[in-house]
Amino acid sequence: MGRTHNSIPLQRSIGTKLLAGVLVAALAPLLLLAITSYREQRAVALEDAFDRLEGAASAQVTQLERLVESDREIAGLFTSTPSLRAVLAGSGDAEALEAGLDGAVDEIPRLLAMTVVDTDD
Repeated sequence: MGRTHNSIPLQRSIGTKLLAGVLVAALAPLLLLAITSYREQRAVALEDAFDRLEGAASAQVTQLERLVESDREIAGLFTSTPSLRAVLAGSGDAEALEAGLDGAVDEIPRLLAMTVVDTDD
């Protein structure tokens, strides 16, 4: 009777160990799958985020290029006028040209932010 009593806890211990081993063996692939899935999803999310950032940066560069080109065209219009060329050559009416350019610059607010540096000073 003592032997039966002592062998029952031993059998429970073996059964418990066997059950734990089976659970670990069953859950290990699931854990490995979860880790692999997490890494893959993270890589895809990072790649998607960088693609969106590249798209936004490209759009900003395009917008800035158009803005600079527009400013170049406006500056080209001002510098291509015959009255400006005459004043620069010393034969035109500087006051009339200045009044005309002031009026034109007031019409275009972005030009007020542009700075022209006179190197003769």
